[in-house]
Amino acid sequence: MGDGDGEIIILNNIGNLHETLRQYKQAFEFYQKALKTAQATKNRVQEIRALGNIGNLYRKIGDPINANTFQKQCLRFVQEVGQQYANLCLATKTLSEQNSFGSSRSGGRRRGLEGRPGRRAGGGTR
Repeated sequence: MGDGDGEIIILNNIGNLHETLRQYKQAFEFYQKALKTAQATKNRVQEIRALGNIGNLYRKIGDPINANTFQKQCLRFVQEVGQQYANLCLATKTLSEQNSFGSSRSGGRRRGLEGRPGRRAGGGTR
């Protein structure tokens, strides 16, 4: 394992647990911590994993635009470090492509990761 791998893996795993429990805000917080730690330690592989998790989470909450943004960043980094890590982005790509870009499962009102309709993770609103 490389620099910070253990901590980042644990943060991603805790995020996965929250996501499984449909506690999306908490999952997002752990994925963000994993992403920031990976960036701070320049651990590109773990950064790819965190980006893929965040992209999948956005897809799950019905936000294909943000899902696509994270997917593209993830795939760009895969090109840097090698195709053997493409599977970390593949689920994001496949699932976000299946989601209709104009629709939302919440009847037109999308719930952001902060739990408020229309709120984006970056702080903006729609």
